[in-house]
Amino acid sequence: MLSRGKVLFPIADGVEDLEYWVTRMRLEEEGYQVLSASLTRDDVVGKNGLVIPVETLLTEADSRALAGLVLRFGLMSLLLPKVIWFGVALLPTSRISVES
Repeated sequence: MLSRGKVLFPIADGVEDLEYWVTRMRLEEEGYQVLSASLTRDDVVGKNGLVIPVETLLTEADSRALAGLVLRFGLMSLLLPKVIWFGVALLPTSRISVES
């Protein structure tokens, strides 16, 4: 299967680990390469004790090389363009503007 591009999945300790893994596996099934990102390179421990390896730092992510950003906002996800599952949205990075 051809890749649909890379998506960044920001995570931190206490993340709902089951939601992370299910969302990640679903995105991979759809052809995306998922990169878990955090503030440090230390593994993240989810709410249920599952360990999630960090693949990149948030500060190193280049939005120009990404197809999207996975966001978990609950009701906020209703305002985003493409809701995928329960409160999880994939926001295309072409719609993200970062000013320095």
